[in-house]
Amino acid sequence: MRSIVVLCLGLLSFHLVQAQGAHLGLRIGLNSAHFQGTAEENSSFSNLPGFHVGPTFSYGFTDIMGLRGELIFSQKGSKYTYDGPSYFTIRKNGQFITTSGTRNMSVAINNNYIDVPLMFYTLLFERLDVSVGGYASILVGSTGRGDLNYSGKRDNSNAVVGPIKFLLDQNFFRDKAGTTSSTATQTIKLEGDQIVLPERLGAYYEYKAKPDGSKYNVLDYGLCGALHYRLSSGLYAGVRYQLGLSDVSNDDFDISYKSLDQAKEFNLIPAKYLNRSLQFSIMLQL
Repeated sequence: MRSIVVLCLGLLSFHLVQAQGAHLGLRIGLNSAHFQGTAEENSSFSNLPGFHVGPTFSYGFTDIMGLRGELIFSQKGSKYTYDGPSYFTIRKNGQFITTSGTRNMSVAINNNYIDVPLMFYTLLFERLDVSVGGYASILVGSTGRGDLNYSGKRDNSNAVVGPIKFLLDQNFFRDKAGTTSSTATQTIKLEGDQIVLPERLGAYYEYKAKPDGSKYNVLDYGLCGALHYRLSSGLYAGVRYQLGLSDVSNDDFDISYKSLDQAKEFNLIPAKYLNRSLQFSIMLQL
């Protein structure tokens, strides 16, 4: 009798391992991401496209539920625009000339992360894969591309400045205060003087001194949920939403583009900006 029970348990265990078990896979797809938070007056955030790709690992507790982990390279970030009253500081022979005017700036902020989501999944109606869980992310790259148009007057003389157009070519990890991203230049006239300015500005060109760290924080975390439809055995198509809970922006770099303080230094306006990402994926489970 004992032998029969042991044999039955052994056969049942073998069946469960086969039905459940561990599976490797691959996820690839497109992102639509933006920052959510209280933007400064005259500024806004909007969706930025990107992609994601990486391996998946799932373990089934039963044939309809289990855990799924992933190691995903994912492009997030946001489009940022500012259009309104502003300032611009001109560098001339080591001196800083402050001006006040109007700024129109648009930049695509590309933040590249290694995402590690861990999710509980269940299979409904034999086709619908529903999963919920959380994620942690490490920022591995942070850049910005865009343009800045400015026109105004010098603060102490009302001499006309501009219009000036700059291209923005920013690396938030690497760039230093006052750096440019190319050797190309342009020349403007200010009160009879010829002033040479760069054509491309780095991430911190307008800073007299750069604070420690970089504009965007290295760590992020949040919640996620997904729906996938099983197209065939091991092949799924679906959508996932990531809801960031951590402030992605370093408060030391949250400057106002509207005005400088009385000492002609940056006004800091610390705000909490959160990642939001909608992902459309194809998932192959081996």
